[in-house]
Amino acid sequence: MTSTVTANMSVCDKKTKVMASLNETGEIELSFETNCANVKKYIDGFEKISIDDVTTLTNSAVMDPQRREHCSATCLVPSAIIHAAWLELGMLSKSRTQSVGSVSITFEKD
Repeated sequence: MTSTVTANMSVCDKKTKVMASLNETGEIELSFETNCANVKKYIDGFEKISIDDVTTLTNSAVMDPQRREHCSATCLVPSAIIHAAWLELGMLSKSRTQSVGSVSITFEKD
């Protein structure tokens, strides 16, 4: 089964859909739909990740500084990849995430 998470970056008007599927060897296969040129560079050649890539930040392919250099520090796509993978691995409850619908960052007025 595939787990899908969408990163809505309303500040820059970009959207990226991340699809994660656990394969028979225990790797997480990734596919993407995006309208962001920078994210397209970040995800280029990014088809599979390991469980370690989403359970630790050290040596994580998702958080690799050379890969991340294409995205701003505030880009939600790396987090969306981790969320999709955690859903696929059963580390986040699908029923709970579907009932809450989204997580968010709120920009407070001064």
